[in-house]
Amino acid sequence: MCGRMLPAMQQAPAQMQNQPPFPPPPPPDLEPHPQPELFAAVAPVPMPVDASVPPRKRICPGCNEKVGMRYARTSCLSCGNIYHTKCFSQGSIGCSSRTALILFPNLRKAIVDSAIEQRVQQMSAANDVQRVENRNRVLMLPEEDLVQGTSLAFCKLCVPMIRGMVPKVAKDLEKAGRHEDAGRLFEEFGMIDAAGSVRKKGKAQVVTNISVDLNQLLERLKSGGLVSVYKCPNCGGSIKISGTTSTQKLSKCEYCGTVLQTDDLVNFIRDILT
Repeated sequence: MCGRMLPAMQQAPAQMQNQPPFPPPPPPDLEPHPQPELFAAVAPVPMPVDASVPPRKRICPGCNEKVGMRYARTSCLSCGNIYHTKCFSQGSIGCSSRTALILFPNLRKAIVDSAIEQRVQQMSAANDVQRVENRNRVLMLPEEDLVQGTSLAFCKLCVPMIRGMVPKVAKDLEKAGRHEDAGRLFEEFGMIDAAGSVRKKGKAQVVTNISVDLNQLLERLKSGGLVSVYKCPNCGGSIKISGTTSTQKLSKCEYCGTVLQTDDLVNFIRDILT
């Protein structure tokens, strides 16, 4: 029995030798890997904070020391990192609560709560009863009025991320026709040239729309055969307006040369037609 199995075992290596060899390993990646400095312009995203670590045991990113309980603490609303208050102010960036609501709609509740606390602290109170009454008054305000005059600050780790967000968010606001909000967003973060440019676009669009409205209203005056007299706000001169009056003639007063506001003329003619 054993003698019969031995030849079979001896033949096994020969059979394995006749098998095709294993496929060769893939060639090494010869493409040059990008160097770290190529990604220097990409805004880093702050690492999430481990909420399981008690605040007093966390490390202040500003000084790399434990936050502890001896010093005042400030947390960043965006990334959640806790700083010593004196460290937080170094390199942080601030904006109005209204702008923060545009940038971080997902943090609406936290932003509004912060605005409530700021408004309550701005109100004088002699005792706890008055403080409660002041809080109730603040809570009755509409959100637009509530956040007025309040602000927020974000830590230095979030500054590159926020500056990278501003142009994208402003572009979306511009597409939605909110040129003033886009200009305010640029202005609050120091991008003055971009703020002026987007506001000019908004004004040009408004002037174009008003000019179109004025031409349409003059056509309606013409079709109705109506004639009216507009008083110059500067000299009180009577300016005749009819369907044959051109927009160029209505650009300024023919008596004193004062430039006439197109939106005032539009509202005046609309009142005639209604």
